[in-house]
Amino acid sequence: TDRIRSDYDKEDKQFYTYSHATYEYDEGDNVIHYEEQVWDRITKVWTNNYKIDYSYNADGKLTNTLSQYWDEDLDEWYNAFKYAYFFDMHGLDTVILRQKWDRATSAWVNYSKRTRLYNSKDQLVQSTYQSWDIKKEEWVSLYRSSYTWNAASLLETSLRMNYISSTKSWENVFNTHLFYNSRNLLDSFDTKLWNKTSRSWENYVFEKRIHDDFGNLERQLTNQWDNVTKTWSKTRDVKNFWSKVIPTATLSPSTNDMRVYPNPFRDAIFLNTHSNEGDFEVEIYDMNGKLLHRSGNSTILHLGHLKDGAYLLRYLVEDGEKTIRLIKN
Repeated sequence: TDRIRSDYDKEDKQFYTYSHATYEYDEGDNVIHYEEQVWDRITKVWTNNYKIDYSYNADGKLTNTLSQYWDEDLDEWYNAFKYAYFFDMHGLDTVILRQKWDRATSAWVNYSKRTRLYNSKDQLVQSTYQSWDIKKEEWVSLYRSSYTWNAASLLETSLRMNYISSTKSWENVFNTHLFYNSRNLLDSFDTKLWNKTSRSWENYVFEKRIHDDFGNLERQLTNQWDNVTKTWSKTRDVKNFWSKVIPTATLSPSTNDMRVYPNPFRDAIFLNTHSNEGDFEVEIYDMNGKLLHRSGNSTILHLGHLKDGAYLLRYLVEDGEKTIRLIKN
């Protein structure tokens, strides 16, 4: 699969070819190779930019990625980063190891590691991020997030903590409580910040959400706490307008009941697929149609590496599909 991207030049008031992306897939429709070239408007030739190779296990789960960049001076590819994904007996990813290539020593060096813990219902309860200390040659904790779930298997609370190396202890940063309506749609969330001086939680952000009869998000009312006046002030009022036209994608009970939260998101998104007991696949695209992520039967997607902006999530099951617009901010 090939895709050409064009960017708009405001000064010339016209579009120019920017990049050419090539995708290769295996028999299971998994992306195994991505390569991008950029167009040189001066020399009028394509030049290599970067490429990524993907590896999967027998279950179709992503196990390794290798990123390489093009060196124009040496006229060759060089290693940049590689990821290794490890899974438990339930197929849940427990460790994501990132290493970077040291061009001076021509060796891979540890860079970061994310470790995830799950409960008996395969729900994420803790995610810890660590970086590699080259001098001490050991992993150093940076931050971790903890999660709790309600009886409907919906995310109820999230707690972010940073590791203080000087005291070798964890310290609160912020926590978020999520509240749902009778349809299990996110009704509001309340985020509080930890005050290091008073050692207590303080108001920070409260958001109210309004949905239409089809479950579409119609309005987001965001309020921020003013510590000086001790009052809430409205900082954002977003109204969404939805077409009443029936989408071309085939809807079914297993797709129509699927929900994604939180949306907008910052790090991870969670898929509520309780009405679907079969296999499903999730794809994430940018607004130019570039495939960024593909996974199967995973209800937790960690997308913190994406840039802020809009994306499309495509949820596919045997008897239909559903597309949802995601916002990362």
